[in-house]
Formats: sequence, C-alpha cells, structure tokens
Amino acid sequence: LAARRRIDALNLSVLEGNLRRALFSVQTSDDGAGWRTVFEGSSSGATTMLERVDLAPSWARYVRVVGRGYTRNDGQPGALWNSFGEIQVIPGNNAAPLAPDYALVLRAGE
Repeated sequence: LAARRRIDALNLSVLEGNLRRALFSVQTSDDGAGWRTVFEGSSSGATTMLERVDLAPSWARYVRVVGRGYTRNDGQPGALWNSFGEIQVIPGNNAAPLAPDYALVLRAGE
C-alpha cells in the first residue's frame, strides 16, 4: 500500500469458486519483513464473484495472501495451488476498496 493503513477485510474471487474452496491465509506487515497472520481459512466454495473475507483488524503497509491449495466441493481430491481472479484490500470502517497502488509479487514455495 502507499502508506500504513488500517485493514479490516479483503474482497476476493476464486477461479471456479463455485466448485472449490480456496485454502489460504492473509498476513500483514509494517516493513515487509515481519508478518502477522490476520486470517487463516478458506473461501466459501459457493461463488465465482468477489466475496468478503473479514480479517482481524490491523495497521499495515503490506498485505499478502498465502495460498494453501484448495478442496473440491464434490469430495474429489484438490491440489496444492490457488487461482485468485481478483483481490481488493478493504480499509478500516468499511470504506470502499483501496485503489490499486500496489505491486503484485508472486513467489512459489513461501
């Protein structure tokens, strides 16, 4: 983010989100080195649209989503990857999503 902000939630969409639940955690940081986990769980498995994920409120400059794979709604085995269509950061007091003033960094194995 451009500056340290209060973060209350994310909106995110999952590819084929009506067929599977994405497993992930959300972490925040002030410096990009020390991270706090503010959410650990999954998407609903009910929609391909954006869905809100409430976080433990925190002040941060950096936000990252750590994918843990997915489970399928039909009981078949999932996989150890995630596919998010969109992620929006929601600041404190349920304000509108922040404009994309961020860098997207994808790293395997973290």
